[in-house]
Amino acid sequence: MTHWNDGLNDEFRAIAGYTGSHSCIIAGAGTGKSFALKRKVARLLEENESPDSILAVTFTRPAARDLNKDLHQLGVEGCDLIRACTLHSLCFSILGRHEVFRVIERHTRTLLDYEVDFLLSDLSVRLGSGIKVLREQMHAFTSAWSRLLHEEPGWPHTEDDRQFDTELVAWLRFHKAMLIGELVPLTIRYLRSNPTCPERRQYKHIIVDEYQDLNRAEQELIELLSGYKLPQNRTLTIAGDDDQSIYVTLKYAHPEGIIGFKDKHLGTQEATLLVCRRCPKKVIALANAFIKSTSRKQQPKLLKPSPDAIDGEVAIVQWRQVNNEAEGVATIIAHKIATGKVKPEEILVLTPRKPIGHEIANRLNNKGIKAQTCFADAVLKENKPAQEGYAYLTLLNDRNDAVSLRILLGITTTDRRSNTYEKIRKHCLETGDTVNMTFLKVQAGKIHIPNISSLVERYSTIQKRLEALSKATLQAVIDDLFPANTEKVAEIRKLALSVKDDATDIHELFDLINTEITQPDLPVTADNVLVLTLYKAKGLTAKMVVIVNCIEGCIPFIGDYSNEKEKQVALAEQERLFFVSLTRTTNILIISSTAIMRKGQAARLNVAQSGGRFWQETQPSRFIDMLGQDAPASIIGEDYVRQMAE
Repeated sequence: MTHWNDGLNDEFRAIAGYTGSHSCIIAGAGTGKSFALKRKVARLLEENESPDSILAVTFTRPAARDLNKDLHQLGVEGCDLIRACTLHSLCFSILGRHEVFRVIERHTRTLLDYEVDFLLSDLSVRLGSGIKVLREQMHAFTSAWSRLLHEEPGWPHTEDDRQFDTELVAWLRFHKAMLIGELVPLTIRYLRSNPTCPERRQYKHIIVDEYQDLNRAEQELIELLSGYKLPQNRTLTIAGDDDQSIYVTLKYAHPEGIIGFKDKHLGTQEATLLVCRRCPKKVIALANAFIKSTSRKQQPKLLKPSPDAIDGEVAIVQWRQVNNEAEGVATIIAHKIATGKVKPEEILVLTPRKPIGHEIANRLNNKGIKAQTCFADAVLKENKPAQEGYAYLTLLNDRNDAVSLRILLGITTTDRRSNTYEKIRKHCLETGDTVNMTFLKVQAGKIHIPNISSLVERYSTIQKRLEALSKATLQAVIDDLFPANTEKVAEIRKLALSVKDDATDIHELFDLINTEITQPDLPVTADNVLVLTLYKAKGLTAKMVVIVNCIEGCIPFIGDYSNEKEKQVALAEQERLFFVSLTRTTNILIISSTAIMRKGQAARLNVAQSGGRFWQETQPSRFIDMLGQDAPASIIGEDYVRQMAE
């Protein structure tokens, strides 16, 4: 067995061996944060702490899985019994208990993004508001839940907001559902209201990774679970880096939580890790220069190369237009693979815009190099055939899923705002009938609801198809819902086929597909180049990293902001996102941009532009100028290809 203390330097030994109530690890990119956390868990287990008293909270499912795998490799007995999961997964398990359900009177069936569109359509009928206005209100409420603003006296603040809140919750309760943004706040409400509940005392030791990417509500949930105000021998260890907080605008992350953790929790041992064990010297020099150039901190944390760090290879290239960039990047990757400098699975292509990512993947595949895009919304977003098939699959799993039935009743109509469905819902609210019961009574002639004949006919069609599918094999279900050789459903069909052999019935098939859609993993491949967004690069490491589309408007993204403060917050996040992207590589870094772009394409991508009628000149990202004097001079892409081949 490997002892937790073997081979650790003093820095890691202090982190792993600290036994106080609170620990805070501020860890720069590639400095060994995950290693330190694993050693912390190993120490607890080897000192005979009960595995089921340890909770390890990770930001993603793969991170939780990797934690358990690495602990197994360390030979730590009991590691398979600790709870390693995301906060959302933990909330599902807490709220899913029958006792909790009775208290909060809500179901843990969460809405997917496309399902929210139907919710907003129904609210537009009830409230007489446009979809755009309702979407803005939804954004405001989600933000409020994440930041705990809903706890302020008088929230919601206006009559319109209060009416929206009432109708929103009414729709969710009627359809036995909740928004993903409600998971944590509802869990907090349950834990606060029930101080004697087992979850408040279940975990003696809690370890949280990527703390800077949690929002205020998630950080408050950690506090409740850790029992930090209770006189018990419990510990809370958090780890992260505010310089790598990239989810402020997307998920309302609260990096100030890790900055002020020590002040809030007196007696906290704080350790700062700055020796980068991942990146080569040249990349560390660029990353440090970039951090200093942002001027957002008086004393920025600067990375230090490890004693055995290599120099690495850095290139900044520019192509004439997007097609040249796609072909050029694919050519560079193909050459690096052919010369044995890197393997396909050791390459990440990071893009702020998906079209160029798809194009590069296509060019690589045409060259005989396997490449896979990893864009999470490709399966269901703006894809009615896939959405319809998925709704049927959900109903096969649960015939009482009111959300999926609502979608199938309206997905083929041209006007989602038709008030026919609202008539059904009104009857249900008045009588206590379910939607299914209401339709059955209408079909039997027991009740009459005027002007809903088309909806009744649609309901009958849905039930007949469900009945036929319920008798089919899993393969037949997949073939029916997601037919072969149909482009619109190709991605979800591929997903379904990839998990089919692990399922014994329709319920297991649904669970596997639903997990992959709601909590997508990066594909585990042996020989694929991965093409993904900059955000998806978080937590990844590769021998070669190529950052493409490095032009103003893409990196950094230029949006519409209501005030200067909002703009600066967004820009700061874009800077952190670029920093994270820079520090993924262990050897080769290539930064790529283009000089011109078609006017229409530039407009769609919101790219800063100037120039002629059909072609617009683009501007290299301002971030390139912030890489410092050690950055190599930008070179024409074709010249770099020629030099590389010499």
